[in-house]
Order: sequence, then C-alpha cells, then structure tokens
Amino acid sequence: MLLTACEAGVRPFLQRNRNLLLVLLLTACARVLVCLLSDNTPGDADYRVVWAATWAANPSFIYAGVWLPLQTYLTGSLILLLHDPFVAGKLLSAVTGILTAIPFYRLIERLFDQGTALISGLFFAIYGNHIGSSAVVMTEAPFALFAIWSLDVFFAELHAPAPRFRGFLWAAILMAIAGGFRQEGWQLTGILSAYMLFKPAVRKYAVPFGLIGLSSFVMWTIGNMVAGAGPMFALLGVARTKALEKDVIRLSVAHNIVKWLWIFVQSPGPVLSALGLSGLYLALRRRLPWELAMVALLFILPYIALSMVKTEWSPQHRYTLMFGLLILPYAAGAIRVFSKQRRIGAIVSSVLLLTVAAQAAAYHVHSRLYLPVYDYNSNDVVAWKWLAANVGSKDALVVEDTDWRSYGLLSHSGLYTHPFSVVYSFDPPTRLAAILSSNSHPIVMVLHSPLAKWDFIDPLNPAVVFRNGDYTILRLSSEGPRPVEDPLPR
Repeated sequence: MLLTACEAGVRPFLQRNRNLLLVLLLTACARVLVCLLSDNTPGDADYRVVWAATWAANPSFIYAGVWLPLQTYLTGSLILLLHDPFVAGKLLSAVTGILTAIPFYRLIERLFDQGTALISGLFFAIYGNHIGSSAVVMTEAPFALFAIWSLDVFFAELHAPAPRFRGFLWAAILMAIAGGFRQEGWQLTGILSAYMLFKPAVRKYAVPFGLIGLSSFVMWTIGNMVAGAGPMFALLGVARTKALEKDVIRLSVAHNIVKWLWIFVQSPGPVLSALGLSGLYLALRRRLPWELAMVALLFILPYIALSMVKTEWSPQHRYTLMFGLLILPYAAGAIRVFSKQRRIGAIVSSVLLLTVAAQAAAYHVHSRLYLPVYDYNSNDVVAWKWLAANVGSKDALVVEDTDWRSYGLLSHSGLYTHPFSVVYSFDPPTRLAAILSSNSHPIVMVLHSPLAKWDFIDPLNPAVVFRNGDYTILRLSSEGPRPVEDPLPR
C-alpha cells in the first residue's frame, strides 16, 4: 500500500518534470565524463588548488585579498573530508555545474515557454564553456549556479501579480552568495537594481535589494581596508594585477577583437552564436522576451569596452560564461521563430550535432581529447613528477614564473605543504635574492628564463639536477647569495 502511494506521487512528478529531468541527465553525463577524462588546468585553477589546500592545513577567516573567499572555504572544507585537493575542487565545480541546469530550465520556462526551455536546456547540456568550468578547480561553476538561481527567483517575483519583498530578499541573498565567488555578482546586482527603478510596482524594493545583493562587496571592502589595501581594492585589485602583466604580455585592440570572436566561435560555437545574436535582434524587435537580453548585453558590454581601452584585459572564456548562458534561450527562440514549428526536431538535432563537432574541432587546438579543458605540457608533467619524488621536506622551492605554470608544479607535486615562494617574470632579480637570503635550507630552483638573469647565484655552486625543454632545476648550497642591485624600476 505504501509502495502504491509512493508510485502515485512519483509518477505525476516525473510526468510534470520529464523535460527538466532529461536536461539534468544530459548535463550530468557531459560534465561527469569530462571531469573524469581531464585533469585540472594550468594557471589560476592550479593556484586555487594550492590556496585551498594551504587553507585546509590551517583554516582561518579570509577577509581580504584579490580573490573572494567562498570557493576556498568550500573546497578547503571538502579537502578536510576527502583529503585530496583535486578531487575536492573538481567535485565542487561538477556538482554546482550540474545543479545549474535546474534554475536555468526554470528561468527560461518562466520567461519564454516550455518548448524553448527544453531546447535551451539541450544547448546548455553541450555548452563547452560551462562544461569546462565544471571540470576544473575554479569559481565559475558555483558562481553561475547562484547567479542563475537568483535571476530565476528575481523574475518570478517581478512578474508576480502582487510582488513582495520576500521574493526579492531571497534573490538578493543568492546574488550576494554569487558575489562571494566572483565580482560579477556585484555587477548583476547593479543591473537588476537599476531595472527595478523603472518598474513602479517594485521601485520601493530596489535600494534594499541592492544593499543586500552588494553585502558581500561591502564586507570584502571593509576587510581590505582593515588589511590596509584601500577602499577600492575590492574592485581594482584584479586590475592592478593586470597592469603588472602588461609589462610582460604585449596585446593590442586588434588582438582583443579577434579573441572575442574566437571565443564565441569556439564555444558555444559558430552556429549557436549566430542563432543567439539573431535571437537578441528579435528580442530588441520585441518578437522574443527582452528582459534577459537586456541583462545579457549590460553584462558583457563593459568587458568588451574595457578590453578596447585597457588592452591588458584580454578576453577570457570565463568572462563570457554568463553571457553565453543567457543567449542560449535566444538561440532556441530564433529557431522556433524561423522554423515556425516545421521540422523543428530535425533542426534542433542538426544544431546540436554541428555545435558538438565545431566545439570539439576548436578545442582540439589545446586538448588531445577534443575537450573544453586545456591539456598540460608534457614537460610540466615530467617536471612535477620529478619534484614529487626528489624534493624533501627540508627543501624550499623557488619558482621563476613564466606562463603562470609554477602553481601546477606546486599543486601536482604536492609541494604546497613545503615552504615556497614564487618569483614572477616581472619581478627584479633582487626579489629572488631576498628570498634566497631568507632561507637556511637547501634551495631547489626551477627556472624558465635564461640562467644569465640569475648570475648572482654563481657563488652558491648551482648544480643542475633536472632539465627538459621548459625547465632547468638547480640545487644550491645553503650559503646566502651576494647582494645585487635592482636594475629594473618597480
């Protein structure tokens, strides 16, 4: 009898949500498969592994810095349970990436219709940019979950017959959580608050919504001020890092324009990108719902303008993730408008196949498995395996960083449990000299650049203990190096 009652409750639920469950299943299959087939990626993803693992070894309250703390808290907590920083970080990204399918489907169903939601959900399942974000230790996947969830709650309340503050409060809290992963949450808060000012029925809720949505920004700003970083560091900390990078990486406006185009050709692919732009045009003509188009355009246009004015802000795939998600329903809507419901199944199937093929071909540039995740350089892999086997607990690691690969060596070799310092390629030799002088242990140096840059280490009798096409590893004596004059202005 109990079984019959359960069946009676489950069957209607499955019937009502069969499209959503199909989207959720396809989303999970794609992300779990890529997660299992791929490793983490070089650069920021490896840095986050090191940061989270270091935090897990000595948990503390993070109140200041360039990167927001929620991903570190969650990944670090999972490390305490799972004892593996890669498994913990990838699990967080995969689970939040999969769960994003639920509010995404509900949002599109709410603003468009069930058919558009289903097609958009199928496009979401194969969206390579999001699949890649769900397979690495980064902040994009959890940010997207809470940002899309907030948008769903926000528009549900906005379109209610009698909007209440309770719904906007919940949406603001979700956006504040999103803002604890990435600063884009603060940008979305501003866009939604400004839009509320144009709606008389909800205008009185705009300021409270904005204050709550920006609470993570306020707390992070106060923390940075306490740390002596200044009141604007929460907004400008990343910009200062970019300004340092421009001394090493030379970019141009033409380069950035081409890269913007390449990102959308790569993912969601030329077909979906063209359909998405067509859908945005239809939204501006009011043939499709326009509110989400407004949010999408106001989200991406500042990044495009910034990359034209400040060329060091070269476009990155992660900058386009939310915009890509928000134009998927417009790609679906354009198909429905242009097909007029004739042969729509065949058209959608063709778009899906072409999109998967185009993304795979584009991703083959950096992945031997045609996946939306970068492969490591074989020289990196050999170097970190050597370090894992040959660096003892009394050694200190000094890395001169080129192409931001030093944290891959630290994370994959497990050396984040040792004392370490990183010398960036834009740092002067005095930076390395100071680090060497402060350590009494034997030093292992991993150098990417010509050894002539480090001639002041000659008195330490450097011995080459490892070398391949990218790395030369030297072991030094424990004597301090002679002082050097700083030839480069800071």
